Amino acid sequence: MSLEKIEARWRTLDPVFVRGMQRSGTSVMEGALQRMGIRGFAEGHLWFELLGPLTQLRDPTYRPNYRADIYALGENRLSALEKYIAVALDQFHRDHLPPLKRWMDKSPGADAVRFSPLLADLFPKAQFIFMYRNGITTVQSGVKLWKDDPNIFHTMCRGWAETMFTWRQIRDKLHGRYIEIAQEELVTHPHEVAARLTNFLGAPRYSRAVAELFISKRILSAFPDKAPGDYRYRVDWDDEQKAYFEATCGAEMAAWGYEIDYESPGVAREGDLTRQEAHTLEREKKSRVIRFLNWLGNLRRRKR
Repeated sequence: MSLEKIEARWRTLDPVFVRGMQRSGTSVMEGALQRMGIRGFAEGHLWFELLGPLTQLRDPTYRPNYRADIYALGENRLSALEKYIAVALDQFHRDHLPPLKRWMDKSPGADAVRFSPLLADLFPKAQFIFMYRNGITTVQSGVKLWKDDPNIFHTMCRGWAETMFTWRQIRDKLHGRYIEIAQEELVTHPHEVAARLTNFLGAPRYSRAVAELFISKRILSAFPDKAPGDYRYRVDWDDEQKAYFEATCGAEMAAWGYEIDYESPGVAREGDLTRQEAHTLEREKKSRVIRFLNWLGNLRRRKR
């Protein structure tokens, strides 16, 4: 393929990258994108491993003698090389995923966030979704899900603080190409968030389907006994854990407008379910029960 054809295809590359800390709603967002026909691998965790060396090559002080025209990096060939790489990665996804018009990558964690500006350069029409959540509920969710890991509490605290801090440092480099969505908002304002998301991605016709997912679905739940709309719970941390959390995460909690509340962590009181959203949630629950009863009735009739 000629460089001209590579350039033409490169200008059309438009993947969606879902970023954020683990347990902050990235899996729910993946499900929402799937409803919009945007598909990807369950989790990528590829970019910061594969593309890391490009950050070195972009640094003009890294092996400057290799910038001579006789070497591969000479004559501004690095820019062309990056376009070849981006096109190849795009084709890789298209060859290994169901037929699609657009693909996505969900890779949580600070390292994936850190490489987002590089991905924005490689994929000129890429868009980014950053999922975030109250640090207390994020840590508690990780502790419940990975309870066999004796270090999980401290790992989650450090991971949450680093991910949130890193995103604040790099998001200005993605100006006009990112959206931030709080996990709590998926519960309190599902229709509003769905509309904002689908408009951002240029697919408003999927707004209703995405809102229905937000209302009815819990994915990889650390609290399987809770309903989809239940997001508040107390934590049973001891004094040492609370002190560690506040020392590690206190600055980011303040930066993101979260209060340190161990009794009822979540969103601010004014962000609780509105009457309309509560009514919609209750209606959806009843609808699921009715559909199940209808299915059960049809199954019994077929057996007669």
